Amino acid sequence: MPRNRKVRGFWIPPACFIFILCSDSVCGQKPGQLCIQTANVNENGYRVTVGRAGVREIDFICEKDGEKVYIQVAYLLASEETVQREFGAFDSVKDHFPKYVVSLDDIDMSQDGIHHKNMRDFLLMPSWR
Repeated sequence: MPRNRKVRGFWIPPACFIFILCSDSVCGQKPGQLCIQTANVNENGYRVTVGRAGVREIDFICEKDGEKVYIQVAYLLASEETVQREFGAFDSVKDHFPKYVVSLDDIDMSQDGIHHKNMRDFLLMPSWR
């Protein structure tokens, strides 16, 4: 079993336990989801950073073996404003690497080459490439 990892001063347990710990009201919605994603990408051997694309922030830029994956995390894409904000974070990113918006929504809202995935499905994907 993978060991706990220290991320930004907090000890993060393996991804299989993260959802239970971060889905209650103590962590809140987005911090809990960021907690899940951070543990998952670290477990998969990616170097994880937060990025900027112009004035917008990208939640995760994951790098491994010269490849990148961009990930935005949202609780729900419940309004057009939220959809525009989350997908719009990639407007300035012009490379060919995969871009994902991950949320708890079950409906696929992929657009303009940006993949939308339900968080459960995303965490179970064998590869992000």
